[in-house]
Order: sequence, then C-alpha cells, then structure tokens
Amino acid sequence: MKTPQTHNIRRFETAKNLLEDGMKKNKRIYLLGRGGTGKTYLTWQMEDLIDEYKYKTYPEFDSKLFKKYKIKKSTKGIFCIHSLKEIEEIEKNNLDNLRVINMNKIIHR
Repeated sequence: MKTPQTHNIRRFETAKNLLEDGMKKNKRIYLLGRGGTGKTYLTWQMEDLIDEYKYKTYPEFDSKLFKKYKIKKSTKGIFCIHSLKEIEEIEKNNLDNLRVINMNKIIHR
C-alpha cells in the first residue's frame, strides 16, 4: 500500500509553517500524533488563518468518524489523528493532495 508523504517535525514553529503552507496549497491536512503534542493548541493558535482559508477543524478524528459524518474527498479540513494507518485507510486514493504533519516528537505543555 502506498503511504502519504509525512513531514516528521521536532519544532512547533515548523508545524505552524507547514500548516499555513498546506492551506495556501488547498491540501487536506492531517496533524498526526498521540495526545499532548500540541495538535489542538496549534489549531486554536491558527484559528483566524484557518477561517480565512475556509478550512474546518476536526479534533480527535478517525476513519469511523470520517464515514459517520460522510466527509467528501474534496472537503478542506484539518484532521487531528493518532495513527498513520487511519490516514491510509481514509485516503486510499487521495494521497497526492495531503499534507501530513507528524507531531509525535513535540512535547507540548
């Protein structure tokens, strides 16, 4: 199975820059990481920019919720998710228009 390109980062500022660049390029964005890495905080901090680019934020997301809410492949969203396998399941045929930001190496307090 093909896997999406993933940006493995260590700095919160890098996550902000990648998030903004992904929105400018109209990509579907996944913030990947376990709890406590700053995914939700990042979306709160960038809220005005997220609104400006007309993105919707989906905190604590997984493939079951994707199906439940009937999210279209064209939806511009920022999805906070814990597993790369979940992204691969959701995006089987849409890997080219993704921005995956792996925040697992960030400890946010």
